[in-house]
Amino acid sequence: MVLRRLTLFVAVVAATLTAVLPADAAEPMSNFIRFVNAVAGQEHLDTAIVRYQRGPQIVDLVAAVHIGDVAYYNALNTRFATYDKVLFELVKPEEFAMRDFAPSTGGVSAIQRVIKDFLDLDFQLDRIHYRASNFVHADIDSKRLGEKMRQHAGDILGALLAWSIGDAARLRHDDGSLRLTSWELVVALTDPDRPRALKRLLARELSEMDISAGDVGGLGFGSILIGDRNQVAIAVLERELRKKAKKFAIFYGAAHLPDLDQRLRKLGFSRADRVWLPAWDLRPLAIRGPTKI
Repeated sequence: MVLRRLTLFVAVVAATLTAVLPADAAEPMSNFIRFVNAVAGQEHLDTAIVRYQRGPQIVDLVAAVHIGDVAYYNALNTRFATYDKVLFELVKPEEFAMRDFAPSTGGVSAIQRVIKDFLDLDFQLDRIHYRASNFVHADIDSKRLGEKMRQHAGDILGALLAWSIGDAARLRHDDGSLRLTSWELVVALTDPDRPRALKRLLARELSEMDISAGDVGGLGFGSILIGDRNQVAIAVLERELRKKAKKFAIFYGAAHLPDLDQRLRKLGFSRADRVWLPAWDLRPLAIRGPTKI
């Protein structure tokens, strides 16, 4: 029973780090987040920046994990300064002004803060410069999201149950090796470098998490927490595209990007290229050194 609960905890934590569970989409999650384990002792978890173009207009989908290395968030801040507009996700009251922004300590944020301390990482809301003049809020307001979740509570619970059953049925990792999450978790918890071992386990789960959480176009979990929010983001983008700005970033959790990819294509954008940023340094402690500054 204890091991089953710990295994479920690993799956829930992995989902939390990208905001929500992935939804059905043509593009797999692995195109936006990956676990690199090609060379022993050099592992890392990467997130993608995927560029789309339509004439002179550029839109970069910037995948996020909500806890990561300080160097990761510093690199993102440097990149964000080069855009005309950075559209970002943040569920907040409609009347809340970003000039009053302060990192939240409630709800999901509180869970993510506990996780980041446990994994020796840092928190996105503490490190990203959300008050920058080129940042534009592009997300659903908290009142509307709450109403939708209450209206469709049964659909959401059903989708979560289907996801948990599907996740439990995944018997092998993408490389074909047996998926023994309970045993892998025990090994990680007893590792001398526990933060690295746990991050490595979670990184693998994140990169393989392509289990559907509901049709984006339906009434399930994916529709409300991905589809509806992405619709708002694209509406804000279309508004900003009508102005003089030419270079945009959409900064959203990696789980949102497969659907955003489809929406950009429908607007006539074509994919240009992809770069990867290391979000978690998974090298041994003796090599990587302290992760926080």
